[in-house]
Amino acid sequence: MNTYSEQSQYNLLVIISSGNNSRNITLPMLYGKYAKLSNEEKLKEIYKNIWEDQSSMRILSPAESINGICVGASHFDYSNPKKYFSLHDPIFSGYPSHYSCFGGGYKGSIKPDLIMSGGKQLFNVMDVSCMQAKLSPNFQSSTNSPGQLSASCTNGLKGCIGTQGTSNSAALASRFCAEFLKNLRKSHGLDVPPEYESVAIKAMLVHCCSWGGIGKTLHDKFVPQLPRLRKKEVLKWIGYGYPNPEISFFCTDQRVTLVGYGELPNGMQSEFNFPLPSCLISKAVSKRLTITLAWLSPIAPCNQDYRLAKLSFRTKSSLIAKDISDSDERAAKRGTVQHEVFVGKQASTYLSGTNLEIVVSCKKEERLTYPVKYVLMATLEVSPEVSLPIYEEIKSSLAQQVEPLKV
Repeated sequence: MNTYSEQSQYNLLVIISSGNNSRNITLPMLYGKYAKLSNEEKLKEIYKNIWEDQSSMRILSPAESINGICVGASHFDYSNPKKYFSLHDPIFSGYPSHYSCFGGGYKGSIKPDLIMSGGKQLFNVMDVSCMQAKLSPNFQSSTNSPGQLSASCTNGLKGCIGTQGTSNSAALASRFCAEFLKNLRKSHGLDVPPEYESVAIKAMLVHCCSWGGIGKTLHDKFVPQLPRLRKKEVLKWIGYGYPNPEISFFCTDQRVTLVGYGELPNGMQSEFNFPLPSCLISKAVSKRLTITLAWLSPIAPCNQDYRLAKLSFRTKSSLIAKDISDSDERAAKRGTVQHEVFVGKQASTYLSGTNLEIVVSCKKEERLTYPVKYVLMATLEVSPEVSLPIYEEIKSSLAQQVEPLKV
């Protein structure tokens, strides 16, 4: 199920868990010293230990799939921490789980693509000050154990146990995709053909992802790397971040999303026009522009290029926001999803009636013998507190144009 022909023939999107490695964490200090650390210092030591052992934490096959979506796990569930006073829980809720494999995909592509709740796995510790600090994962599974409740045969048809793992995260991502598909089919005026649906829900799933506060904190405090390398390292760990499906589900007065689709032959490009609202002109307010391009690529398993369809978009984002966030421009172009987020507070100086041009191109590749289907999504938003009617203005001036051009 990892090949382009199978996914495109059956119109499938394959969701894959990144894999689990619930290993013991042995820290280079005595437990007495570890016990005196603050919660933040404990987490720094644990993440440093995981980071230094990346060779054993690499994502597991087939998670490096070129066309599939790889999902990692965060340390989150709805269990009551007060019930597990005998177990150690040093990882902050919502932060990357210690068992979630990571490290990037083929040729430095971003894998996992995103991260979702995988359930909390707590630790057993030997509370002896003169012994080395060693955290051993607790594998107890019962109705009362931490984790996400899953069906079990332990108590008849109503049985359930607490479980943890990236498979849980992948299952939740699949549920999101089912909801995306339902909304896609009932959206009036969108009219995405059925043969584009798998690519569309792939774009919708990634499009609603962002680092949020947790990603920024990982970047600033918990990634043990030089500052210039931290963004790339966070991408290896949580990908494009955590999904907020509302962004892909619907628009608001202060948030508008446009969707485009088409197919590109070898060496061709298409241009999309995103009408910019006049109400943003000369307004120094926080703005966020998110653009996502998704496709399925034929593969060449006997060639080092492997990925035949190399699509990408380019745009003059500085019309809205100058700073790129939550991503790395080069790494974002190495897979089959390009997802970039631009943020800024500067006053926009474009003229009324200006369009933001987004050009989607397919790099020339002689072995690519047929057109590649793609879906493009672009969202412009301002803070809800800013009462600017960007949705109504864009809706009234929308005039999308798509015209294939030669590169």
